[in-house]
Order: sequence, then structure tokens, then C-alpha cells
Amino acid sequence: MSSYSNLWQAIWPGVCDFYGAAQYDFENNPGTVKALQARVHSYQLLLVELLIHEQRKKFATPFEPLDGQKALHYIVFNKTHWELPKIRSLSLQDILFVLLDDIRPDHLPDEAQKYLETLRIPSNPPAVDLTQYSGWLIGEGQRYLKDQ
Repeated sequence: MSSYSNLWQAIWPGVCDFYGAAQYDFENNPGTVKALQARVHSYQLLLVELLIHEQRKKFATPFEPLDGQKALHYIVFNKTHWELPKIRSLSLQDILFVLLDDIRPDHLPDEAQKYLETLRIPSNPPAVDLTQYSGWLIGEGQRYLKDQ
């Protein structure tokens, strides 16, 4: 099993619970409303984690491993050159808005893009709000992505 798959398997069960979607429907009936919301939400969390992982591979050092929220803050800093206190004061929703252009599958390596295609996310997915679910801390996916 790839580390992308390990990360996906770590994310989606909690998101299913959050939406009240049966795990059976998530895996076998993804067209039901709750399962589709859970699938899209899980996919978006995965995208953010993969973006963070790629940035961490490029810029992390033993001095600063870019753990957790620091990774997101660094990406915003690298993109905007804003002062760190301003970046640290941003809500997660604002950070995701600033990074909107970056959180896209086509900005990821081919291997990651191929994995994402296997998840079969519809082209016109329902809107979900990543900030509403507190069961997954963005930036914590690194423990699943060590091998990639």
C-alpha cells in the first residue's frame, strides 16, 4: 500500500463520522449525499496535505522541519512575503484562501496526480468547508507520507 493510500485511509473514516456517512456508502456508494460530501472533504484534506508534503520535501531542514501549521505558514510566507505575525494571525480559512491557486492536483508530482485520479471525485463536487471539521489537524499527514 502506498503512503498516499495510507494517508487517505487515515483521513476519511473520521470525515465520514463527521458527515454521518456510512463507511460502506463512502467506499461502495459514493453518490449518496453524505458519502459524497465526506469523499470531497477527505479529498480536499488530502490535497492540502500533499501540497504541504511537497513543500516540506523542498524546504524543510533539520533546524526547521516544517511540522504541522508551520508548514502552512511557510507556504504562505514563501508566496506572499508577509511578516510572520500577520501570517500566524490568519485563520485556517484565510490561509486556504491565500493558497487557493496552489491547492490543485496539477501542482503535484505525477505519481500523486495518478493516485488522486483513482479516488474518482466528480468534476462538480458539492461545497464543503474544511474549517468545520476539527478531527484532522492540517499539516499532520507527514507521518503517513514518509516514503513518498
